[in-house]
Amino acid sequence: LIDLGLQPKTFASRIRKMINHLEEVGTSTELADRLALMQNLISKGVRPDEAAYQALNVLNYGRRGAWGTVQALSPLVPFLNARIQGLYRLIEDVATTTGVARRKAINGLALRLAVLSAFSAALWLWNNEDEDRREKYQSEPLSRRLNYHILYFGDKKVLIPKAFEIGVLGGTIPELFLEYMHGNDDELGRAALLTLVNTFAFNPMPHALLPAFEVAANYDFFTGRPLENMALERLAPEDRRKPYTSEIAKKLGRMTGWSPVKIDHIVQGYGGVWAQMIIGATDAAAGGMGLLPNKPAGAFGDVPIVSKAAQSVFGSMAKDVRSDSASRWVGDFYEMKRAVTQIYNSAKFAAMNGDMERFEELAKRYPLAQPVYKLFNKAGRQMTELKKQMDAIYRDRTMSASEKRARLAPLVKARNALARSMTLKVRELEKQYGTDYREVL
Repeated sequence: LIDLGLQPKTFASRIRKMINHLEEVGTSTELADRLALMQNLISKGVRPDEAAYQALNVLNYGRRGAWGTVQALSPLVPFLNARIQGLYRLIEDVATTTGVARRKAINGLALRLAVLSAFSAALWLWNNEDEDRREKYQSEPLSRRLNYHILYFGDKKVLIPKAFEIGVLGGTIPELFLEYMHGNDDELGRAALLTLVNTFAFNPMPHALLPAFEVAANYDFFTGRPLENMALERLAPEDRRKPYTSEIAKKLGRMTGWSPVKIDHIVQGYGGVWAQMIIGATDAAAGGMGLLPNKPAGAFGDVPIVSKAAQSVFGSMAKDVRSDSASRWVGDFYEMKRAVTQIYNSAKFAAMNGDMERFEELAKRYPLAQPVYKLFNKAGRQMTELKKQMDAIYRDRTMSASEKRARLAPLVKARNALARSMTLKVRELEKQYGTDYREVL
């Protein structure tokens, strides 16, 4: 009725119409690639119907297969059909042709893998060329290094999403091999597992339940880490927030007593990129009017409206190195701290209850658990103090976005350096005494 002009336009109808237009743009970009291939084939003398089929077959999402189980799961499991079709297309020409055609298909696949592997290896070498870039690269969370090609330009970095399937074969695996050759084998097992789970396997849970299940389990299947780390779990739920938790989620957390981190996860899990854009625009507008604290300036500076608009659209792909709060070392620090705390408390509990057999077992297996526990407690207090200073800057309503970034940069650097130093020190002790604290997690 609204489209026919028989009912007045509402805010919801305008949002829906905007989303429809954006989806049309997305569809057009996909079809443009297919149309270009079709026209190119026709110009070479291929029949139009055959050219149209080859364009469709770039990745044919219309295929469903003959296996009833897969047909039932495809509409429920996110990207399952796309993943199956992507894997099938890698080997289709090799598996379904013979003779010269098969050799040509094998050569084409090998060439694509070789080009991508060469690019990935060159990028890895560039990122590890000097100590400064290697330290930046090694500080990236594992999930980011596995899923993105990362390019550094001074204090800026650009994250280019890796392709599924062929991106793993020609991108991630060569990088993992180079890391292993460089002596960094601590993350090899976990990296291989995350790669298999995120790319070649699938989570059978329907997407309609996944965000809610992740919140209930406090676990992000994409990153392989808790939604709320050990430091946040010590706080009341309504106070659990991260540096870039939305202001809307913080307000809702205070009103409902729920965790702002989990509110954001639920909203973005069900609302996707549209929810993220709307929340980002709302926060930016409220910050510009002085109703909420400004966010620290990102990779696009602090130009009114322009920077915030660019940040809302491209913020996940372009970041400022100095103010980026994501760090592998911080995650590793709290993960190891949680493991050591569990071991120490188990030993203490066994001693208090007279279970000397269990106490001696833990003491023999983890001979330095007590001193390492004390080291983590001391470092944890320092991390807490740094976090307090950072939170005060985030909450400040008088600082501009650029001022916040400048004030945060040394604190972020100090926090990451402390976490890195502590993590590497404990890993060295693990190697020296043949222990692995995180095996208890």
